[in-house]
Amino acid sequence: MTSPRDASVFPSDAPLAGEVTVGPGGFPRLRRRLDEPWRGDLRARQLLLAEIEANSRVPLASLPLVPLLSAGDAPEPWLQREFFERGTLAHRIRAAAWPTGGELLTIASWLVAAADELESLGLAHGDPSPSNVFITPEGTVRLGDLASSRAAFAAGGVARKPGSDGRTDRGRMLRWLLPLARRCDGSDPLVRTLVGALAGGATEEMQVLRLRRLAEEREAEAAPVAAAPARPSLGPAAPPEPLLVAVVAGPAPDDRGTYLAARHLAALTGRPVPDVRAEIRAGTAVFEALYPGAATELADRFAGLNVPVRIRRAGAPA
Repeated sequence: MTSPRDASVFPSDAPLAGEVTVGPGGFPRLRRRLDEPWRGDLRARQLLLAEIEANSRVPLASLPLVPLLSAGDAPEPWLQREFFERGTLAHRIRAAAWPTGGELLTIASWLVAAADELESLGLAHGDPSPSNVFITPEGTVRLGDLASSRAAFAAGGVARKPGSDGRTDRGRMLRWLLPLARRCDGSDPLVRTLVGALAGGATEEMQVLRLRRLAEEREAEAAPVAAAPARPSLGPAAPPEPLLVAVVAGPAPDDRGTYLAARHLAALTGRPVPDVRAEIRAGTAVFEALYPGAATELADRFAGLNVPVRIRRAGAPA
């Protein structure tokens, strides 16, 4: 369980920082605000305010979507929503803990419901990826962080209205749901049926119709979605002596991760973002840090951005 007020809960939230606090009734909440390097950036402020406005339109009673619990703009923009201790579907995928057929049916049916509610509200999410699909304590999933300022920054810091690229939220979901289903146990009849529903249909509308019908017909087979498996604990150990190491980032072809990693490193080193970004793409971005400590934190941050990282002794040949 993440302890309250842990400032490194979501290392991939740049340009946002997040702290977990305890709300009324002891329920954890996530408070998000602009991180220190971005507080004076007018574009970052505008993007976060746009995210707050979009999310504030989600009703508090919504089940498939995650509403804001509170928000404000003084002394800086901030928002607060429920914190999901079970994490996201992305955590499951990174752990290669592939869903069962029953879990996959639950995921698909709740995401279809989320897309339907967004449409009824006149909203577009823009990034309905596994990293924004939260696993609830009840074993359902909810779609959160719509109109995320992170997605806009990943595209180069230019504000774009969700859906302006011609793709729909349903289409974005279908693009990753099918590959996920194909990684699940193919001997499970329900998995095979879901793969057929996702792969069949000449249009996006037909695929969604097949999914919706399947969810209704096989509702009794839906199963609670489990959290990602916890890392095994080996018991307490003496902390190792700090060691100066070289952290090598890249090569990373992914524009989103490369951009956010470059912005972070540029803020730390004072170097131009384009220079750092080019080095990460080439796999030649090298900087020194203490291990464990800063080096571990940087490696974890980059892992969340899908930027490859390797650590070697400082001064050792590449």
